[in-house]
Amino acid sequence: AALLGDARAGWLELYNLQIQQSSCADSRLAAIESRPTKTKTGAKLRVELSGSLPPELEGKVPRSYEIHVARIEKLRQAFCRQSSTDGPFAAASFEARLWAMLTRYQALFGPHDEGAGWHMALTAEVFDSLEEDFGVDQELFASPLNCTLPAYCSVFEDVDRCFGSKGRFF
Repeated sequence: AALLGDARAGWLELYNLQIQQSSCADSRLAAIESRPTKTKTGAKLRVELSGSLPPELEGKVPRSYEIHVARIEKLRQAFCRQSSTDGPFAAASFEARLWAMLTRYQALFGPHDEGAGWHMALTAEVFDSLEEDFGVDQELFASPLNCTLPAYCSVFEDVDRCFGSKGRFF
């Protein structure tokens, strides 16, 4: 377990991408979406980085990710809601922000998805019950990729905030 923790810490350090407003306006960093492809689990889009990364990151981070169409639309809606209330996010495209967020979570999961089990959630039925029966309206340990309730806290505020995160719970 300690070895896996050390490896994960190394990946987090390697992928420590922080988007700041000055770098968002840099036209060399952009991401594009491809046309959807059908898979056994539903239609997916490819989000691909175009342009150049800083030399120390080039070749060390994935340049593309596949994501389900339904998930990308939910993220796009959250981004648009947040952009309308929080002006600084307009400095980078939805696609560039999405790529940065996916890269950060890939770092958490590890190069071969060793930590992907950390990204678990309750079922929709459980969340419905929590909302209806107990008045719960915010998740404390979620991410843009697995949030269900309208408000949520997440670990990476710098890349998650533009998708609606309220920041860290702690």
